[in-house]
Amino acid sequence: ALFDWLCNKDPPRLDSTKFSPELCDFVEKTLIKDPTARASAGDLLNGPWLRPIATGDHEAARKELAEWMSSVSSSGKN
Repeated sequence: ALFDWLCNKDPPRLDSTKFSPELCDFVEKTLIKDPTARASAGDLLNGPWLRPIATGDHEAARKELAEWMSSVSSSGKN
């Protein structure tokens, strides 16, 4: 069932009213099914969501990631 869902359904999207545009963009780019269209690791590492980690703003990224992970795990329970 999970494999079928992963292969045949559109990837989930974050609620843009709850998460930053940078995180929404990052998640969207990582979940593109076509590997030729998906962002590379280098693109993701240099993107606007991960860039603050390199400049020392770890807490903001950690908080946003925790919120996203919580929302994903709760949406699977419905």
